Amino acid sequence: MGLPEDEAWARDCLREALPGCAVDDNSEASMYDLAITYPDGAIGAVEVTATADRQQLELWKLVGCRGKRWIEPGLAGGWIVRILPSTRAKNLLQQLPDLLRRLERDGLHDVRGTRRPGTSRASSSAS
Repeated sequence: MGLPEDEAWARDCLREALPGCAVDDNSEASMYDLAITYPDGAIGAVEVTATADRQQLELWKLVGCRGKRWIEPGLAGGWIVRILPSTRAKNLLQQLPDLLRRLERDGLHDVRGTRRPGTSRASSSAS
């Protein structure tokens, strides 16, 4: 059985940076993922626990895993908002509702390059 994609990526990165890196081939249970043999003969163990950026995980939990639409009281229409991968979830929660209210108030329904709070485009339709 092969390695999961994230472990193979970590293996390849470490092999490039640290020649002599050995990898768990999943032939035994409860093995660490990578072993590094240092020039002095010492061995270090590496366990891949996550290969995702914490900030992006928080954003994904906010917008991708909710299982329902984000309903914001006080908005007249439904909005589709494209967000940047670098967007901070906390900022999005705090700033996006006010931004969308201002856009509605100003009669704007398709805005590109807003960059606040980390959005690249916002468009609405009447609901």
